[in-house]
Amino acid sequence: MLKIYRRLRPGEHPEIEMGRHLTEVAGYANAPAHLGAIEHVAEDGTTTAVAVLRAYVAAQGDGWHLATEHLKRELETLMLQPADQAPDPATTHAAFLVRVATLGRRAAELHRALAVPDNEAFQPETLGASYFDSLGHAIERQLQAAYEALGRSMTNLDEAACRDAQMFLDAKEALLTRLHALVPTEAKVVATRVHGDLTLGNVVPVKEDWYILDFEGNPSRPLAERRAKAPPLRDVASILRTVDYAARTVAFERAGMLPTAAADAEFHALAWRDAAYTVFLAAYRHAAAGAPGWPEDEGLRSRLTDLYLLEKALYEVSCEAANRPLWLRIPVRGILEMLGLTKALA
Repeated sequence: MLKIYRRLRPGEHPEIEMGRHLTEVAGYANAPAHLGAIEHVAEDGTTTAVAVLRAYVAAQGDGWHLATEHLKRELETLMLQPADQAPDPATTHAAFLVRVATLGRRAAELHRALAVPDNEAFQPETLGASYFDSLGHAIERQLQAAYEALGRSMTNLDEAACRDAQMFLDAKEALLTRLHALVPTEAKVVATRVHGDLTLGNVVPVKEDWYILDFEGNPSRPLAERRAKAPPLRDVASILRTVDYAARTVAFERAGMLPTAAADAEFHALAWRDAAYTVFLAAYRHAAAGAPGWPEDEGLRSRLTDLYLLEKALYEVSCEAANRPLWLRIPVRGILEMLGLTKALA
C-alpha cells in the first residue's frame, strides 16, 4: 500500500519514523510492516516525506464499521424490551466483547513496542509538574475554544440539541473546577511515543485479530507536536471516546427512526459502551502492567484517563461545531456525563 502525502512538511515524519521502529526495532506484528519511503533531502540534510510504502493488510472494514453495525443489529432486538428487563450486556455482546479484549491487548503491546529505546526519539522520559501545568492550561484554552465554537453554532441546532448545548454552556464553572481537580500537579509519569490518533477508524479487524494503522497523528498539527511523547493513557482515552461516539451515533440514529424509543435506544447503547469500556480497560491493564508509561498508582491512572477524556471531548466540540453541527450532541453529552449532569437529559 503506497500512501502519498498531500501536505508536504520538512522534518521527520512520524508515520515513517514509527513504522521503521515498529518493524525493524520492536518487531510489533499488529501494524502493517514498513517497506520503504520516499523522502526529499535538502542540501542542509532536512528531510520531507513524500510517500510511505507499507505491507497490504486484508481487513474486514475498520473498527468503527464493526462496532456500529454490531450495535445496530443488537438494538433492533433490545429496543423491543423494557430497559428494566434488559439482559446483561456482557451476555448480549459476548462475542463482540472478546474482540474488544483483543484490541485492548494489542493497544498495550503497541505502547510497549513504542517504549523500546532505540534512539532519543523513542527514549521514555519522566514528566512532572511543568508538563501537567502546561497541559492544564492547554485544556483551558481548548475549553474556551469549545465554548466559542458552540456559541456560534447554536442557530444550526434543533430543539433537543440546543437544550443540551445550553446546559453545557451553563456548566462552564463546573467544568473548570473539574479540570483543575484532575490535573495532578505533583505527580510524575513516564511518557513514551504514542499513536496520537488511536480511534476505531484507525484499527482494522483481520480475522479474529486487529491491526493498528495510520501513525501520522493529526495531519493538521505540526510535525513536532505529532512526534511529542505523552503518557500512553492519552491513546487509551482517545479510543474510549470513539467507543462513546459509536454508541451515541447509533442511539441517535435509532431515535430518529423511532422517536418514542429514544430513551431506550440511549440506555441500551450506553450499556454496550460501558461493557466495552470495562473489557478494553481490563485487557489493556493486564498487558500494560509494569511497562514504561504505566502508572502503578490506580488513582493517578484514573485521573489521567479522565483528564485526557475531557481534553479529547472538548476538542471534538470545536471540530463538530465547525464541520458537523448535527453531531455536536455526541461530545456535549459525553462532557455532561463526566459532570454528572446527564440524568437531567431526556
